[in-house]
Amino acid sequence: MALRPPSRILNANLNLLRQLTRKATAPTTQFVRNHSSVSEDELSHFSALGNSWWDPVGPSRALHLMNPLRHEFIASCLADGSMESASGKKGLKYLDVGCGGGIFAESMARRILDTPSTSTSNNSTTTTDSVLAIDPSPTLIQIAKKHARTDPLIDSHLRTGKFTYRNTTLEELVAEESSTQAFDVVTLFEVLEHIDPATSSPVAFLGNCLRLLRPGGWLVGSTIARSLPSFVVNQVIAEAPWPVGVVPRGTHEWTARTGLTDAHIVIGL
Repeated sequence: MALRPPSRILNANLNLLRQLTRKATAPTTQFVRNHSSVSEDELSHFSALGNSWWDPVGPSRALHLMNPLRHEFIASCLADGSMESASGKKGLKYLDVGCGGGIFAESMARRILDTPSTSTSNNSTTTTDSVLAIDPSPTLIQIAKKHARTDPLIDSHLRTGKFTYRNTTLEELVAEESSTQAFDVVTLFEVLEHIDPATSSPVAFLGNCLRLLRPGGWLVGSTIARSLPSFVVNQVIAEAPWPVGVVPRGTHEWTARTGLTDAHIVIGL
């Protein structure tokens, strides 16, 4: 999933998304600051998996395997036309929403412009000026920071502020005026299926992401589809007892997934 609407379409989409968001959640400025799309059950579940987050053959191994593909996909998006940073700098400003233990965010931080080429393990042409990674779980943010500090290069980016982890929600970030249209690329990988349907929706969540994206920027993400093949792979096989399964039962909630019709509605905006 990747969205890059032209400026005039982006403005129209934002207006429509605001209307849809009002109907779904009736937000006010104060409400947005206190409101969160985070499901407490999901937060507890993934926080409990924190110690195995960086185990390449553990419950998060699928995320490790998909990481190179994500970089390749982003590079193909950026190659599809000219892309200049909103800040006027050579590199791009990234926001990773729902970063978890930092698997993708840390790999993107390796592409920060002052990174020596010998330290870049991926041949993607993606260039980065800064990375902000956010997650509502304080446990996962601490795990992400701890792992980042084991690499002197990544640790140096943390110290200079080029790479930042923040324990916050998307809604809290949107409430900060300085964050409006501040990012060139916003990423959200395997996040939509974990929002709380009682307080938000995919349309409202993506609407908030678009508010943080500058005109002409890219919103790139992935989510588990609500389809039969997806059910077999992610629900039956992935959550099967060991040694077949790779994640604990309850990691994936079928009813929370985005169906093809839902995706078409969101992208059609």
